[in-house]
Amino acid sequence: MKILIAYDGSPSASDAIQDLKYAGLPSEGVQATVLAVGEIRSSGDAALNIEPGMTLAAYAIDNVQETLQYVREAAELDAEDGKAAVSSLFPKWEVTSCARLHSPASTI
Repeated sequence: MKILIAYDGSPSASDAIQDLKYAGLPSEGVQATVLAVGEIRSSGDAALNIEPGMTLAAYAIDNVQETLQYVREAAELDAEDGKAAVSSLFPKWEVTSCARLHSPASTI
């Protein structure tokens, strides 16, 4: 049996993992993947703190790369935390983690 578990690190997601023990799932023979999806949303803040001489394009590129790295690392940490939680409940399962950057609804 293969199972995909979407996990975002929230208390609700942690509770959902804990509830898996009541889902009637087998104790072994399961391949589970814990998926965390990092999503970048606009803050809506129009105020930019651009250094003198820096173009708007350069500012945007620098900040997008930094933001993408942060979101990627956060998703990877969430996926690893979810994997640890699932593995502790089901030690005989083969559990892997996976992190992606995109819209959670379209990725899952």
